[in-house]
Amino acid sequence: MVLLLWVELFPRSGGFKLPMDETVFDMMDVLTVRMHLYLRATAIIAVLLMAKNLKTLTSKFPAFGVLFETISAARMDLLYFTIISAVLSLALTTICYCLFGPNERRFNSQSTAIMSVL
Repeated sequence: MVLLLWVELFPRSGGFKLPMDETVFDMMDVLTVRMHLYLRATAIIAVLLMAKNLKTLTSKFPAFGVLFETISAARMDLLYFTIISAVLSLALTTICYCLFGPNERRFNSQSTAIMSVL
């Protein structure tokens, strides 16, 4: 799939030269959207390949099975921890945005406040 996206993405772009006219700019805009699709697809494929590798390692080395059984037994505790951590991070982000937003560059928008807190 990634190879098909790569073939679809780049041979049609044809490159560009400056100064750029409106048609080339529109073509580069379409190329940008396709590039975002390509990056999302490669990220999903990387995650799936990691899952496949972990499954293979579990079947080849039984010691990995203990790790996954431990994670499976603690999945509700891990879910609660993730939810509480997310709520606390969101609260801290909101507090920092409200208190420091007008005066501090790192907290002047919600997206930069989230990145600063993380």
